[in-house]
Amino acid sequence: MSDNQNSTESGNPYAPTSVLRPSDVAESADVRVFNLGKSVFVWTAVCSISAAPSFILGLSFAGNGWPWMVLGVLIFIAVYVAADRTTFDWLLRRRVAVRLSLRITYIIRIVTSIVFPVAFVVDTLCGWVSAQMVAIFGQTPGGPGGVLHGPVVLIWTLSQGIVMNGLLSIIWVILLGICWFFTKEPSSAELPD
Repeated sequence: MSDNQNSTESGNPYAPTSVLRPSDVAESADVRVFNLGKSVFVWTAVCSISAAPSFILGLSFAGNGWPWMVLGVLIFIAVYVAADRTTFDWLLRRRVAVRLSLRITYIIRIVTSIVFPVAFVVDTLCGWVSAQMVAIFGQTPGGPGGVLHGPVVLIWTLSQGIVMNGLLSIIWVILLGICWFFTKEPSSAELPD
């Protein structure tokens, strides 16, 4: 007879059991609740700080197209919040190495956005790559006409964000390997379903 049956048969369903199984503790300790407000705040801060150098550089090419750049940043914030919500309950995100490497990656991005010469070098390189992507629309920053207009500014902003996220993904994979090496976690075979 299990301890739970003993407590209910004694007439008191709230009677304490004599044995506390480790699986009961693990299940109650893993209860996590997604906080939409916190996610929106965090990703707005990360995206806004990260976009600042690109925004400053982009103003010289976008002219009055700055609302399109802002829209691009808002789209990235929405995508990050949606990805945060979608992956919140994934077991992979609970791994120490994954959480640590993601945090370090975005801290590196924020620091490179704040440090003056580094920020403009990184953003200029990513901006140049994205400008080549936008060139298929017949407009290039600094090319004929020199100033981008309307939706092309949005496409340029989104393409630069994609290039930057590609670079961040490479950095994250490297950091993940390092973090995985130095954190002592159970193998996936030892993790509960």
